Amino acid sequence: MEEFQDVTQHDPTAVVVGTAPEQMHYERLTEAMRVLQTNQDSHLIAVNKGRYFQRADGLALQAGPFVAALEYATGKTATVVGKPDWEFFHSAAEDASGTIGSATELPLGNFVMIGDDVIDDVQGAMRAGMRAILVKTGKYRPGDENRCETSPLAVVDSLEHAVDFLHDTGLLE
Repeated sequence: MEEFQDVTQHDPTAVVVGTAPEQMHYERLTEAMRVLQTNQDSHLIAVNKGRYFQRADGLALQAGPFVAALEYATGKTATVVGKPDWEFFHSAAEDASGTIGSATELPLGNFVMIGDDVIDDVQGAMRAGMRAILVKTGKYRPGDENRCETSPLAVVDSLEHAVDFLHDTGLLE
């Protein structure tokens, strides 16, 4: 909400769903549904479609299930501006290419996503044309690597092991 303090909120024409656990409840979903149903030209925007995230007490629902509920209830399709949308990964690669100082964009296959979410991080990056490494930390659950459409470069125990793998294979110099 801090990002939208200067935006008028009466008669809204869009609903933005992000990862804000304190806002993810039945009444807030109902309010969002009503906005989307009231105005035929309204837009549903998702900061991500993540399924869940890791909290200290275990997994908790992320934005994706709430976005899916709103899509189902309203018949609208969300515009996703984060993972696992391919445009998110392409944008990150463009930004990284500029940071590296390249005069031209680096090929997506030169980028490796390291993540603990097999769908949003790993599969999302691979669908976008990148390579990926799955780490067995955070959101990872045993057998996640078997859920990939294509195999990641590696499945490792930690970020440190991912970096070691990249060094050992010559992918990181």
